[in-house]
Amino acid sequence: MKKLFVFIMFLACTACTTNNPYILDLREEIPIEAVSYPNEVIMGNPLDINLINNNLYIFVYQGDYPILILDPEDGHLIKEWGARGNGPGEFGDYPIPWGRCKDKLFIHDENRFIVHQYDIKEQEGISSLSFVKDFAFSRFKYTFGYGTFLENGKVVVNSINNTPQPLMLMNLQLDSLNNFGGVVPDQNEYSLGLFTSELASYGNTFVQAMKNFGYLACYEQTGEKDVTLKWKYYLQPLKFKDNQLDKSMKEGFCSIKMTKNYIFAVYKGCLPTDEKRIFNHILMFDHNGKLLRNFRVTNNDSLGKIEISEDEKTIYVSCYEPEPAILRIDISEYV
Repeated sequence: MKKLFVFIMFLACTACTTNNPYILDLREEIPIEAVSYPNEVIMGNPLDINLINNNLYIFVYQGDYPILILDPEDGHLIKEWGARGNGPGEFGDYPIPWGRCKDKLFIHDENRFIVHQYDIKEQEGISSLSFVKDFAFSRFKYTFGYGTFLENGKVVVNSINNTPQPLMLMNLQLDSLNNFGGVVPDQNEYSLGLFTSELASYGNTFVQAMKNFGYLACYEQTGEKDVTLKWKYYLQPLKFKDNQLDKSMKEGFCSIKMTKNYIFAVYKGCLPTDEKRIFNHILMFDHNGKLLRNFRVTNNDSLGKIEISEDEKTIYVSCYEPEPAILRIDISEYV
């Protein structure tokens, strides 16, 4: 009888595992400190960070200049760049970088439904952006969120509405080639913006990180219009009530970056109703989806966007609380 009971329990455990084969175990937390720069820079809320030719480009909400250029060594302000307005190459309040394609940089001007294209040039050791052209698209057809450029010149974007699936493969002229990446049969049946995703790429491989719930997926473009899913993870079982997320669902990711060897993602991991919402976890994966580290930043700061140094030994991260700032995290002992 005892052996029979043990066997039944084994089958039950096996069944539980089989029902949730993609649930990720976050493993033990690794405490790590984020260090402030000695030079303080006054800025609006950082929307994203890009490392371009060893300069930190900080894309900010509101303020006179949409981009601040900082020295990554000591954090001093090198230059304020760009202009707010409605003219060619000018920005509204939400400049979101979609990434580089060789020597070109693409920036999504979210509230103007425009993507700006710039040539990246270096003058006296400082990268400068030279305006090329604007791509405009109809707000009635698409509402784009984040995007990322692949090595082959294709771009993957997150379409918030009017598509059966939340991800779209486009060419360099922003013509749609393919829709994919759904976690439900038809995202249009659910509330607007529920499947908003952060995106990052290296080569022709790219990762998707859902903002509203814990879901990560990695893809590779394998043909002109073909995209192959390499792996995916849920951080808890996905639950809906009507066309909304169940109230037990924790929030997902607010930033993700992909480097030559690793994937880094800032995980929120708290309920939207929590009184104190401090995002302080950075998950580190290899390209095969193996979780290598679960860093918990010990500072009392709420993390936002991240960027990774070229040698993969430093994380640059923005924080919103207690005030907007850029911090550094040394992870050299973990790579």
